[in-house]
Amino acid sequence: MNPFNPERRAHQRHAVHLLIEYAAKDSFRSDYIADISGGGLFIQTLTPLPIGTEIEFKIAFPSIPKLIEARGIVVRVSEQKTNDEPPGMGIKFIGVKEDDARFIDTLTLPEA
Repeated sequence: MNPFNPERRAHQRHAVHLLIEYAAKDSFRSDYIADISGGGLFIQTLTPLPIGTEIEFKIAFPSIPKLIEARGIVVRVSEQKTNDEPPGMGIKFIGVKEDDARFIDTLTLPEA
């Protein structure tokens, strides 16, 4: 059974191209989000962090006066680019406000 099977997802994913600023341990990074849902997001990066790493992040939404500041944990790493997925890391939200998660679930953004 594949835990990342879309049929098992509790939140609808939205394909996006949003800048994310995040900090982990003693480093600060900026990359782009490839997809996002109320439960987490996928950061496109050639240098993913190890599984289990906690991050603090900020996401600003274009044309929407909304800034989300939250925490997450790396739950999946994809180091090789495939036809379906770029290299990067899957982040599960562990500290996001409930109204921010609902906001993300109801997004209608142009696809990346």
